Amino acid sequence: MPRNTHYPIGVQPTATTLKSYFALFLMLYGTLLVAAYPTLGAAVIATAAIVLGAVSYYRLD
Repeated sequence: MPRNTHYPIGVQPTATTLKSYFALFLMLYGTLLVAAYPTLGAAVIATAAIVLGAVSYYRLD
């Protein structure tokens, strides 16, 4: 698969589009969880989900 020159090094999109959709879902889920349950436990879980989603979105090896 040819590398896309519009993205910086390390952010090249790969064939794992399903993985990136799952990562975006994790970030959206974390945001909705904070909006629905504004408690400390939900904030911790949502922050972990957002961080995990962002890391897996930018590290698609």
